[in-house]
Amino acid sequence: MTQAAEIQSQEAYHLQMFESLYRWDTFWAATLDLIGDENAAIQLAIDQLGHFGPNGIAIVAERLVSASTVPLRRVVELGSGFGGALRHMGRELRSRSVSPALIGVEFVAGHCDLAAEIGRTIKDSNPLVVQADVRCLPLAPASVDAVFAAGSLSHFSDLDEVLLECHRILKPAGFLVFLDEVSLRPEGSPEPGEVFLQHHPPEVFHATTPQQRKLQIEGAGLTIEAFEPLVQWAVSLLRQRVLVLRFLGHCAIRMYGAKACNRIIGTLTSAADEYQRGTIQPALIVARRLQP
Repeated sequence: MTQAAEIQSQEAYHLQMFESLYRWDTFWAATLDLIGDENAAIQLAIDQLGHFGPNGIAIVAERLVSASTVPLRRVVELGSGFGGALRHMGRELRSRSVSPALIGVEFVAGHCDLAAEIGRTIKDSNPLVVQADVRCLPLAPASVDAVFAAGSLSHFSDLDEVLLECHRILKPAGFLVFLDEVSLRPEGSPEPGEVFLQHHPPEVFHATTPQQRKLQIEGAGLTIEAFEPLVQWAVSLLRQRVLVLRFLGHCAIRMYGAKACNRIIGTLTSAADEYQRGTIQPALIVARRLQP
């Protein structure tokens, strides 16, 4: 698939899922009308697109802090979408007394524009989101303390190249933290069901095995420090998120629209079902660049 085709595929998928967010002014006004408080609306994580939302960002933030051997001064997110995860990461890190420069790299130019618009609206424009291919990062060698991806990893079609770029931009002893939501399929497990594939089309979500993921990371010159399955945690979280969406259905429908709400619920439910079946393995991955 060409780069242009990949961009079109990713943009079309996210537009179908989150069409209302592309009309940000109207969406934000409806959100404030329903919630009544700007800070409460921000905490809902309405601008985060991953399966695990702010709970996933909290896990990654904790690992960014605990894995760091030097002060975190520059942290990069791969696949930053509308910037919601990056902004929330800033809040999580500040709550831990860590305030690095945050840079997001996003494939789709329109998503970068929307990230800037949302940031201005909620008065959180400190993270910088740049339009670029994660296979060719616009950053100098050995210039970054840490790299993370939370919710975006399965969207990368050429992770071998992405990992080589991570190695290039990381400082010696720099590290990456990946939250792998739906791309790991254990060897010997059944194929995911039809409902899951409908909500996670293979041209948008790219699959591999945990064993192959480890080989990719090590092949890029990175040393794996953690590869932790998150199955029970992820099942519980996604079931809870679906319950909240159903309980607040009238609010969610007013914000996202009925079709989008059904797609979001179907996406989360089908992922939780496949976690329980053992066909998909969510995981937290930490790897470090040790070579100078």
